[in-house]
Amino acid sequence: MPVEQHDIIKCPACGQRMRVPSNARGRVFKCVKCGALVKPGSDSPDPRQTIIEHPEMQQEQEPEKKSITDLFVDMGLVSREQMDQALEQQTENEKIFETLLRLEMITKDDLHARLSREPGAAAINLDHFNIDRELTELLPLEAVRKYWVLPISSLGKSLTVAMVCPVDMEALAAVEDITQKRIRPMLCKIDDFHSAVRKHYRVPDKQEPQKQAAANVSRADVPTVSTMDDPDDEHVRQALVALESLPIPARVLNQVDAVVGAESEGLRQVVSVVGNSPPLTGDILCMANCSAYGLPKCVDSVPMAITLIGDQAVALLAANAPKLPIAEEKRWKSLTLFSRHCAEIAAILAIDCGRVTPNVAYCAGLLHAVGSYALGAVDPEEYAKIDTDIFGSERIHAEKQVFGIAYPEAGALLCEQWRLPEGLQAAVRYSPTPEEAGDYRDIAAIVHIAIQAAGVNGEVNQEGLSKCADILKSLNIELSEIVDSLGKSAVGAVSNSQ
Repeated sequence: MPVEQHDIIKCPACGQRMRVPSNARGRVFKCVKCGALVKPGSDSPDPRQTIIEHPEMQQEQEPEKKSITDLFVDMGLVSREQMDQALEQQTENEKIFETLLRLEMITKDDLHARLSREPGAAAINLDHFNIDRELTELLPLEAVRKYWVLPISSLGKSLTVAMVCPVDMEALAAVEDITQKRIRPMLCKIDDFHSAVRKHYRVPDKQEPQKQAAANVSRADVPTVSTMDDPDDEHVRQALVALESLPIPARVLNQVDAVVGAESEGLRQVVSVVGNSPPLTGDILCMANCSAYGLPKCVDSVPMAITLIGDQAVALLAANAPKLPIAEEKRWKSLTLFSRHCAEIAAILAIDCGRVTPNVAYCAGLLHAVGSYALGAVDPEEYAKIDTDIFGSERIHAEKQVFGIAYPEAGALLCEQWRLPEGLQAAVRYSPTPEEAGDYRDIAAIVHIAIQAAGVNGEVNQEGLSKCADILKSLNIELSEIVDSLGKSAVGAVSNSQ
């Protein structure tokens, strides 16, 4: 059988070389890399001289390229008005789909469902892939997080990647430049993407002893993230686990000393002072839930905890806790006030719905952002990059950018270490997504509403409260009723005085 002869041609658009049959001089070939149409010369001229002769071919070679924002609008993911609003609020280095998710204009399921219906889209389940070390070295963790692209397999000059948004041409081009390979994108879910990144981009083996040591050291000697090589969210988790207690302001210690042993107000004064510091609240609940007091994972309110351990134990705990530097106190003041405001609103919501004990709801609201204090203790310098006056979803987004995880997950990890009741753990972890809290949906929903309703200056955020109308209904609370309840409370008094 005769052997077919081949010529080598080169795409004039991207320089890709291809083998074509030598007897196919009159045919037009499509570039395997960029899709341009290439016609070999009749006497094998320099491929850079190759031109496309027909107008219709030229039109196909240079198709109209739409921006990702136009694509999202065209596919019906958002309206043009929503997209314009999102573009105005998009932060630096934030993908537009991240902005839409942060602003709650879309959900993770909306994004995946719409993209999976795009022509040529191929969705994959990342649980079925075991990524080789060579691939994780090919694309560094920084690029994976920045471009939301995870390498999953490689064959020759082709690299298959998993992407949350495969239509992001800018990300594809950047990853192609980094890897020098032709990229084949596959669609994956956001949660699967995060899980796969955590699973496959682990700390190098040479650092494993350091991680093990972090779990055994005295909590007072916890290393900060900035002192670790190649910090990532796994390092942060190890540092969080190593925390024994959180720093409290010196003024809170003075307040505790002033009220402990007071005979007139007694417990009420101590409870009020403890509420001035979510970290101290966490420390007290941790002590009350230890096995020594016989009620592990049962103590779910500050009054119950203080009644159990006694005010002298509270004073001793405050005295032995690490002290927050005076220079740092101002940075945490806004979050502390916001957390107390959330706690007050949560207690009122609990009274109105009748499904959660008000003291428990108050405690959950106070602790909702305790993970932020923990992240600040892990690395104060890195946490200084985060705006002090942002709360809720904005703070979550900022903390994820800096640490890889945010206060709901960090706080839930602490609550688990402190042996707090499952209801409080669920309220902290699922405050952004109460529908995922299972049997503890009610308390998580109450904290979620409180975060939305709490204004940054102590007022009631009426717009945020209105957005929670459906969740309020699920708790058998009418929007008008809770507005009236808040208006009669101390919270409402602050709001009306603004």
